[in-house]
Amino acid sequence: FIGLWVLTTPVTQGLYQEIMKENPSRFLNKQAPVEMISFWESIRFCSAFAEYLSIPCGFDFPNMKQKDLEENPQTSNQKPVQPTKISLFSGKHKSSKNNTLEVNESTKIEIATEGIRLLTLDEWMYVGRCNRKFMFSGSNFAHRVAWTRENSQQTQNVRRLYPNGWGLYDMSGNVWEWVDINDNSYKGTKGGSWWYGKNQMIQGYNATKPKNMSAVYIGFRCAKDFKN
Repeated sequence: FIGLWVLTTPVTQGLYQEIMKENPSRFLNKQAPVEMISFWESIRFCSAFAEYLSIPCGFDFPNMKQKDLEENPQTSNQKPVQPTKISLFSGKHKSSKNNTLEVNESTKIEIATEGIRLLTLDEWMYVGRCNRKFMFSGSNFAHRVAWTRENSQQTQNVRRLYPNGWGLYDMSGNVWEWVDINDNSYKGTKGGSWWYGKNQMIQGYNATKPKNMSAVYIGFRCAKDFKN
Protein backbone atom coordinates (compact mmCIF):
# COMPACT_ATOMS: atom_id res chain seq x y z
CA PHE A 1 0.00 0.00 0.00
CA ILE A 2 1.34 3.44 -0.94
CA GLY A 3 -0.11 6.47 0.79
CA LEU A 4 0.51 10.20 0.85
CA TRP A 5 1.27 12.60 3.67
CA VAL A 6 0.25 16.19 2.89
CA LEU A 7 1.10 19.36 4.82
CA THR A 8 -2.07 20.58 6.48
CA THR A 9 -1.35 24.14 5.28
CA PRO A 10 0.63 25.81 2.52
CA VAL A 11 4.30 26.27 3.46
CA THR A 12 4.38 29.23 5.83
CA GLN A 13 6.92 32.03 5.85
CA GLY A 14 8.14 30.82 9.22
CA LEU A 15 8.92 27.34 7.90
CA TYR A 16 10.46 28.68 4.71
CA GLN A 17 12.70 31.05 6.69
CA GLU A 18 13.81 28.23 8.98
CA ILE A 19 14.83 25.99 6.08
CA MET A 20 16.09 28.44 3.45
CA LYS A 21 17.38 31.25 5.71
CA GLU A 22 15.54 33.84 3.63
CA ASN A 23 11.99 35.04 3.05
CA PRO A 24 11.05 36.46 -0.38
CA SER A 25 7.48 37.36 0.62
CA ARG A 26 6.01 40.84 0.21
CA PHE A 27 3.48 40.49 3.05
CA LEU A 28 5.82 39.60 5.90
CA ASN A 29 4.08 37.37 8.42
CA LYS A 30 5.51 34.10 9.76
CA GLN A 31 2.05 32.55 10.06
CA ALA A 32 0.97 33.40 6.50
CA PRO A 33 1.89 31.38 3.40
CA VAL A 34 5.22 32.17 1.79
CA GLU A 35 4.71 33.88 -1.58
CA MET A 36 6.77 35.31 -4.41
CA ILE A 37 7.80 31.70 -5.06
CA SER A 38 8.50 30.30 -8.54
CA PHE A 39 8.12 26.64 -9.40
CA TRP A 40 11.93 26.26 -9.29
CA GLU A 41 12.09 27.77 -5.81
CA SER A 42 9.45 25.35 -4.58
CA ILE A 43 11.58 22.46 -5.90
CA ARG A 44 14.66 23.82 -4.11
CA PHE A 45 12.67 24.03 -0.88
CA CYS A 46 11.49 20.43 -1.16
CA SER A 47 15.08 19.28 -1.51
CA ALA A 48 16.30 21.48 1.36
CA PHE A 49 13.40 20.41 3.60
CA ALA A 50 14.15 16.75 2.86
CA GLU A 51 17.79 17.23 3.82
CA TYR A 52 16.74 19.09 6.98
CA LEU A 53 14.61 16.08 7.98
CA SER A 54 17.26 13.56 6.77
CA ILE A 55 14.82 11.90 4.39
CA PRO A 56 14.87 11.57 0.57
CA CYS A 57 13.82 14.30 -1.82
CA GLY A 58 10.76 13.24 -3.79
CA PHE A 59 12.13 14.36 -7.16
CA ASP A 60 14.57 12.66 -9.53
CA PHE A 61 16.76 14.69 -11.89
CA PRO A 62 17.60 12.16 -14.64
CA ASN A 63 19.42 14.57 -16.96
CA MET A 64 21.81 15.78 -14.26
CA LYS A 65 25.04 13.84 -14.77
CA GLN A 66 27.96 13.35 -12.43
CA LYS A 67 29.95 15.80 -14.57
CA ASP A 68 27.59 18.54 -13.36
CA LEU A 69 29.03 18.04 -9.90
CA GLU A 70 32.61 17.75 -11.14
CA GLU A 71 32.33 20.97 -13.16
CA ASN A 72 30.89 22.92 -10.27
CA PRO A 73 33.91 24.34 -8.39
CA GLN A 74 31.99 24.43 -5.13
CA THR A 75 31.33 20.70 -5.23
CA SER A 76 34.49 19.42 -6.93
CA ASN A 77 35.87 17.96 -3.68
CA GLN A 78 32.73 16.08 -2.84
CA LYS A 79 32.26 12.35 -3.22
CA PRO A 80 30.19 11.17 -6.22
CA VAL A 81 26.52 11.92 -5.70
CA GLN A 82 23.66 10.16 -7.46
CA PRO A 83 20.96 12.38 -9.03
CA THR A 84 18.37 11.47 -6.39
CA LYS A 85 20.77 12.65 -3.65
CA ILE A 86 21.50 16.10 -5.09
CA SER A 87 20.51 18.96 -2.83
CA LEU A 88 19.38 22.07 -4.68
CA PHE A 89 19.69 25.51 -3.15
CA SER A 90 19.68 29.11 -4.25
CA GLY A 91 22.97 30.96 -4.21
CA LYS A 92 22.12 32.62 -0.91
CA HIS A 93 21.85 29.38 1.00
CA LYS A 94 24.11 26.34 0.91
CA SER A 95 23.70 22.96 2.48
CA SER A 96 26.17 21.47 4.92
CA LYS A 97 27.27 19.24 2.04
CA ASN A 98 27.91 22.32 -0.10
CA ASN A 99 25.83 21.10 -3.05
CA THR A 100 24.63 24.26 -4.78
CA LEU A 101 23.50 23.13 -8.23
CA GLU A 102 20.80 25.26 -9.81
CA VAL A 103 17.68 23.94 -11.50
CA ASN A 104 16.56 25.74 -14.65
CA GLU A 105 14.56 25.31 -17.84
CA SER A 106 16.84 22.50 -19.08
CA THR A 107 16.47 20.43 -15.91
CA LYS A 108 14.27 17.37 -16.28
CA ILE A 109 12.32 16.66 -13.09
CA GLU A 110 10.45 13.44 -12.38
CA ILE A 111 8.42 12.24 -9.40
CA ALA A 112 10.39 9.72 -7.35
CA THR A 113 8.79 6.83 -5.44
CA GLU A 114 9.33 8.36 -2.00
CA GLY A 115 10.34 11.65 -0.42
CA ILE A 116 9.24 15.26 -0.06
CA ARG A 117 7.84 16.87 -3.20
CA LEU A 118 4.94 18.84 -4.64
CA LEU A 119 1.56 17.29 -5.24
CA THR A 120 0.66 16.25 -8.74
CA LEU A 121 -2.47 17.75 -10.27
CA ASP A 122 -4.47 14.55 -9.72
CA GLU A 123 -3.28 14.24 -6.12
CA TRP A 124 -4.21 17.83 -5.38
CA MET A 125 -7.69 17.25 -6.78
CA TYR A 126 -8.10 14.07 -4.74
CA VAL A 127 -7.08 15.52 -1.37
CA GLY A 128 -8.86 18.79 -2.12
CA ARG A 129 -12.16 17.05 -2.73
CA CYS A 130 -11.63 14.42 0.00
CA ASN A 131 -14.47 12.30 -1.40
CA ARG A 132 -16.95 15.19 -1.13
CA LYS A 133 -18.75 17.08 -3.87
CA PHE A 134 -18.34 20.59 -2.54
CA MET A 135 -17.72 23.46 -4.94
CA PHE A 136 -14.72 24.60 -2.85
CA SER A 137 -12.38 22.50 -0.75
CA GLY A 138 -14.48 21.83 2.35
CA SER A 139 -17.63 23.83 1.63
CA ASN A 140 -20.05 25.15 -0.95
CA PHE A 141 -19.56 28.61 0.56
CA ALA A 142 -16.25 30.27 -0.30
CA HIS A 143 -16.15 32.58 2.73
CA ARG A 144 -16.03 29.59 5.10
CA VAL A 145 -12.85 28.09 3.65
CA ALA A 146 -11.15 30.58 1.32
CA TRP A 147 -9.47 33.99 1.40
CA THR A 148 -10.47 35.73 -1.83
CA ARG A 149 -10.58 39.33 -3.03
CA GLU A 150 -14.07 39.52 -1.53
CA ASN A 151 -12.77 39.11 2.04
CA SER A 152 -9.04 39.92 1.95
CA GLN A 153 -6.51 42.34 0.49
CA GLN A 154 -3.43 40.20 1.16
CA THR A 155 -2.37 36.78 2.40
CA GLN A 156 -3.75 35.71 5.76
CA ASN A 157 -2.61 33.50 8.61
CA VAL A 158 -3.12 29.84 7.78
CA ARG A 159 -5.74 27.84 9.71
CA ARG A 160 -8.01 30.85 10.29
CA LEU A 161 -10.86 29.39 8.24
CA TYR A 162 -12.39 25.93 8.22
CA PRO A 163 -10.42 22.92 6.91
CA ASN A 164 -11.77 20.39 4.44
CA GLY A 165 -12.97 16.96 5.55
CA TRP A 166 -9.43 15.60 5.79
CA GLY A 167 -8.12 18.44 7.92
CA LEU A 168 -6.36 20.40 5.15
CA TYR A 169 -6.53 24.18 5.46
CA ASP A 170 -6.39 26.86 2.76
CA MET A 171 -6.77 24.43 -0.14
CA SER A 172 -9.05 27.08 -1.62
CA GLY A 173 -7.84 30.67 -1.58
CA ASN A 174 -5.01 32.47 0.23
CA VAL A 175 -2.30 31.51 -2.32
CA TRP A 176 -2.26 29.52 -5.54
CA GLU A 177 -0.30 26.30 -4.99
CA TRP A 178 2.19 24.93 -7.51
CA VAL A 179 1.42 21.38 -8.64
CA ASP A 180 3.51 19.17 -10.86
CA ILE A 181 2.17 18.53 -14.36
CA ASN A 182 3.89 17.17 -17.48
CA ASP A 183 4.64 20.33 -19.40
CA ASN A 184 8.01 21.57 -20.59
CA SER A 185 7.31 25.29 -20.24
CA TYR A 186 4.46 25.64 -17.76
CA LYS A 187 3.36 24.16 -14.45
CA GLY A 188 -0.05 24.08 -12.87
CA THR A 189 -1.41 26.02 -9.93
CA LYS A 190 -4.50 25.12 -7.96
CA GLY A 191 -6.80 26.62 -5.39
CA GLY A 192 -6.99 30.29 -6.30
CA SER A 193 -5.78 33.11 -4.05
CA TRP A 194 -6.68 36.29 -2.20
CA TRP A 195 -6.01 38.25 -5.42
CA TYR A 196 -8.80 36.48 -7.33
CA GLY A 197 -12.54 36.06 -7.06
CA LYS A 198 -14.24 32.94 -5.80
CA ASN A 199 -14.78 31.49 -9.28
CA GLN A 200 -11.05 30.70 -9.41
CA MET A 201 -11.38 28.78 -6.13
CA ILE A 202 -13.67 26.14 -7.65
CA GLN A 203 -11.88 22.83 -7.34
CA GLY A 204 -12.11 21.98 -11.01
CA TYR A 205 -10.42 25.24 -12.05
CA ASN A 206 -6.86 24.85 -13.35
CA ALA A 207 -4.38 27.64 -14.10
CA THR A 208 -0.99 27.18 -15.76
CA LYS A 209 1.86 29.62 -15.24
CA PRO A 210 5.47 29.92 -16.46
CA LYS A 211 7.80 27.99 -14.17
CA ASN A 212 9.90 31.07 -13.44
CA MET A 213 6.89 33.20 -12.48
CA SER A 214 6.61 34.47 -8.92
CA ALA A 215 3.89 36.70 -7.48
CA VAL A 216 2.37 37.85 -4.20
CA TYR A 217 -0.39 35.29 -4.67
CA ILE A 218 1.62 32.12 -5.47
CA GLY A 219 2.88 29.64 -2.87
CA PHE A 220 3.01 25.86 -2.53
CA ARG A 221 2.35 22.85 -0.32
CA CYS A 222 4.57 19.81 0.23
CA ALA A 223 3.70 16.13 0.28
CA LYS A 224 5.53 12.88 0.98
CA ASP A 225 4.84 9.32 -0.14
CA PHE A 226 4.88 6.53 2.37
CA LYS A 227 4.57 2.77 2.18
CA ASN A 228 2.56 0.65 4.57
